[in-house]
Amino acid sequence: MKTSASLTIAVVVLAALLIFYGYWISPPAGDNKIVTEPGQDLPIATKGISVPLPNEKEDVELDRRQKMEKAYSELVQARRALKSKANLLKSLSWGIKLPSAEAKQISHSMREVFVYLKNPPMLGAYYDLAEINRELRKIDSMKTGLEGAELILESKRATEISTE
Repeated sequence: MKTSASLTIAVVVLAALLIFYGYWISPPAGDNKIVTEPGQDLPIATKGISVPLPNEKEDVELDRRQKMEKAYSELVQARRALKSKANLLKSLSWGIKLPSAEAKQISHSMREVFVYLKNPPMLGAYYDLAEINRELRKIDSMKTGLEGAELILESKRATEISTE
């Protein structure tokens, strides 16, 4: 009997708390009107609801975000070009016998590219534009390494074709 009464009291208190917090979190729709007084620049809101005014900091952040998105789209295109170049070299190198030093150099540069492309960082991983530009420079460096490997493979392929 005693546990039944305490259980009933606990349920009533819990229901009252849920109703109170439910009203507090989302008040009725008619109470959310913004009231401004003439002669004031800042809005005065009823029940603590106010509308923030746009400021220069938000404009700067928006501009920064737009620049980063543009640079990131360039980064995505550079990654695609790098992947395409690496896949082309992968197909070019099929069946070609190379000296050990050249094979290690090509293998190292291609492995570096494929490891980088396996899990590329997304836009949110970059703090500012300089980090995205650093990634672009890294991709350019890897692309240069692949171009050197491509020259080696093409010259080797040309010598194999001429000897046949």
